[in-house]
Amino acid sequence: HGLSAGDGYAALRDKLPIVDYDALAPWIERQRETEERVLCPEPVRFYEKTTGSSGPEKWIPYTRSLHRAFGRLFALWLRDLLVHGPRLETGRPWLSVSPFGLGGGRTGRGVPVGLESDADYVEGWLGAALSSFWTVPSGVRRLGAASDYRDAVAAHLLAEEGLEVISL
Repeated sequence: HGLSAGDGYAALRDKLPIVDYDALAPWIERQRETEERVLCPEPVRFYEKTTGSSGPEKWIPYTRSLHRAFGRLFALWLRDLLVHGPRLETGRPWLSVSPFGLGGGRTGRGVPVGLESDADYVEGWLGAALSSFWTVPSGVRRLGAASDYRDAVAAHLLAEEGLEVISL
């Protein structure tokens, strides 16, 4: 696409075509099958399966850079919530980053699909610090049926007297 290291936003916007997932799907599938650096210049740390707002499941490759960027964006959201949102008293949140039932397991090449806990989407010290505030234990994600997961989450949320934030 003629990209250069010094390209700014306007150059990137003008040079890169807008595409939907279907245009990227063959590249992502080849990435999953070979684990070569087909779509991105870094190794894939894990894949996230999502349905997005509609349609069949989509495989999102998470590299170290994307994982870090996600954590930085989460930190910005959290700061904005703390500065501009309601005054939090207990700090007891329920944050659901990835949908139940779409993760787990590994690709044919052994790359994880999804993460063990939603807290793992935020790397490093912030993820570790936040994990002590989680309202619903990460083990709930391993329940076999969606109805069991839903019931367990509901029970934990109802039992948490200090629940202040729900984010999906």
